[in-house]
Amino acid sequence: STYLNHYYLLSLLLLLAAVMPLGDALSVDAWRRPERRRESFPAWCTWLLRAQVAVVYFYAGLAKLNAEWLIHGQPLNLWLGTMTELPHPWLQRFEVALAMSWAGFLYDTTIWLWLAWPRTRPYAFAVVAFFHLTVGLLFNIGMFPFIMVSAATVFFAPDWPRRALRRLRARGSQAGDSPPRARPMVGRWTKVGLALGAAFLLLQVLVPLRHLLYPGDVLWNELGMRWSWKVLVREKNGSVTFHLRLPDGKRQIVTPRKYLTDFQEREMSSQPDLILQLAHHIADDYAARGLGPVEVRAEARVSFNGRRSVLLLDPDVDLAQIEDGLGPAPWIRPAPGGPPVRLHPVAAR
Repeated sequence: STYLNHYYLLSLLLLLAAVMPLGDALSVDAWRRPERRRESFPAWCTWLLRAQVAVVYFYAGLAKLNAEWLIHGQPLNLWLGTMTELPHPWLQRFEVALAMSWAGFLYDTTIWLWLAWPRTRPYAFAVVAFFHLTVGLLFNIGMFPFIMVSAATVFFAPDWPRRALRRLRARGSQAGDSPPRARPMVGRWTKVGLALGAAFLLLQVLVPLRHLLYPGDVLWNELGMRWSWKVLVREKNGSVTFHLRLPDGKRQIVTPRKYLTDFQEREMSSQPDLILQLAHHIADDYAARGLGPVEVRAEARVSFNGRRSVLLLDPDVDLAQIEDGLGPAPWIRPAPGGPPVRLHPVAAR
């Protein structure tokens, strides 16, 4: 399976929806038991959903606050520079990639504020739709643009779907249902909800910062990369070869293709924890066949944002003896230094 930010966000939003009283109005339960129907819910539910979306945007912008993105325009320069199907060659220029990098940074760090302000909310939503749909056209990121456009609607007044329905039913007339009368929730449950919501939000604020506990560049070593909303901020490509030493001293070379599909190999080849998992699987496989215990070392060469490929892991470390955990990973080599490669469009002859 593959970790994707939009699957994680969708899971979080569905989790919140499952524990909030969102089904007390338009649901089968409310239809079958009208006495339990409630036309409103506590305001903290709305604010928690808004805070979750704001966290995504804020940390996505914070992840872009680095020289790779704001000075070198990477990885956008790399991606746009290799898109031969773009309608205009000037879109492949470094200046365009740098301008788009700054636009993405400013968008992510501020759009949630413009959405929260009622006076700018309609214009901000138009920017949200344009930004995400454009990104979705340029890059293959699945459902993420549509999820973010839909999620931005939580910043509107909670009754906007009802008002829209009344307008459709009235068809320009002044007729329509009167606003529903709120039935307040029991105070004890409101306090419990507030406490759980605050704990959930605190967790969402702290988890994306855990990479600060590890030395090195998180975009390279991946320590704290997941669940931190670092979206489209780096390009890594790699290849891995495993070197085995059997108990009798003989050596063997094993390629990942023996155990993985092409897609799995591409995902694994630049992520240290996945390389470690495969190394353990290889060791277990040899042990199950009576050929172990074996030493498993990996020669993993990775290109980071277009730089020359370098070793990702220490090739002298027996990965079969390394346990994956929450601590630092000294078996991961430091990120390569120096500026990344800058692509320039070449006129067709």
